[in-house]
Amino acid sequence: MRTLDRNKRKFYYQNYQEGEMLKDANGDYTGEEGISYSDAKEVRGYITPARGDAENVEFGTDLQYDKTVILEGIGWDITENSLLYIDDLDLSHQPDYKVLRIAEHLNHTTLAVVKVAR
Repeated sequence: MRTLDRNKRKFYYQNYQEGEMLKDANGDYTGEEGISYSDAKEVRGYITPARGDAENVEFGTDLQYDKTVILEGIGWDITENSLLYIDDLDLSHQPDYKVLRIAEHLNHTTLAVVKVAR
């Protein structure tokens, strides 16, 4: 599937990184692992306005997702734990979407994304 450049929108994504050990106020390790994400990376892709019946077949009918994102090519480093900035591109805010499923095809990658509570 090819998408027109004029239909592509800019968005950002962050990948989950191995957590780092947390320290308390004294600088001692607590034994808990913190959650961290990589720096945001910019990418352009076709983002559907809302979930529709045409996308149900690709990911199954029991998966609840809000939008799909179509990226040209395969082998993206976006994972099912990646966070996305789609509607709000301000990187000082929390990401507004999370990747649920990834489907790689012959020449494009489709992401099923769900809105996250902030």
